[in-house]
Amino acid sequence: MTIATGGPAVPPRSSLFLPAHVRRFVASAAASGADAVVLDLEDSVPAGQKGAARAQLADAVKVLGASAELVVRINAEPSLIEGDLAACAQGGADGILLPKVAGPGEMDTLHRVLGRLGYAPRIGILVESCAGLMRIREILDASGPLRSVALGVEDLRHELEVYAPGDEDSPAVLWAHGTLVVAATAAGVTPLGILGSIGELSDLDRLERGARAAWRMGYRGAYCIHPKQVPRLNAAYAPDENDLRWADAVIGAAKDKADAGLGAFTVNGQMVDAPLLERALRIRRAHEARSRE
Repeated sequence: MTIATGGPAVPPRSSLFLPAHVRRFVASAAASGADAVVLDLEDSVPAGQKGAARAQLADAVKVLGASAELVVRINAEPSLIEGDLAACAQGGADGILLPKVAGPGEMDTLHRVLGRLGYAPRIGILVESCAGLMRIREILDASGPLRSVALGVEDLRHELEVYAPGDEDSPAVLWAHGTLVVAATAAGVTPLGILGSIGELSDLDRLERGARAAWRMGYRGAYCIHPKQVPRLNAAYAPDENDLRWADAVIGAAKDKADAGLGAFTVNGQMVDAPLLERALRIRRAHEARSRE
């Protein structure tokens, strides 16, 4: 079975994790409004139930139907990866998510197994260690076409032994976010992430603040672990009314100034040149693409 590599022009704002072996979660995910659903074969599935979780993938794909993009987080262990990928191929998963990528060797292994299976899903990766972050450029260079890359923040905080309360975070973790966003953007790969924690379930306003700050940093969407987080992410990872007003003002002024032969001009006291005009056009395109869905 072969599925086209690559992905939709508009990145998923919300990607909802759920354990692949719990059927009632799969049914509820179909109505969550998430842009993508991530069936997890890794951390949320006990070792003794991984075979059962694999066996349920095909049924989960049928239950979800066309309600969302369907991704499977596989196990990174060499003893499990081929069986996981074979189940993904047989079940018809749109994409796979490879965790704990620490170097280009993991990507080489992944591509060898996919080649043997004749399976070409969309691929996302998680970089969850200091070692992986320091080799992010090598990893992205070795990855081929990637759907997305995200930072495993909880694992990274644990490794660094840094924990910050509230909306704050360690400068080291903020640097890691920035490093990932810049490297991903340079490689033409969608960065997914949130400032703060996706474990935040009691204060959804805090979650949305972290998501909106991540959008401003350059992230284009995030993973989440509960359906009630989905609407907050969908709102945060999209242009808001202020963004749209600014974009429309810039685009409108650009048409007038182009007729006058001007390459740079001002809008509401701000100088606008080619990079800002391109930003305005991206904001408008992102809004229109979501409006057509």
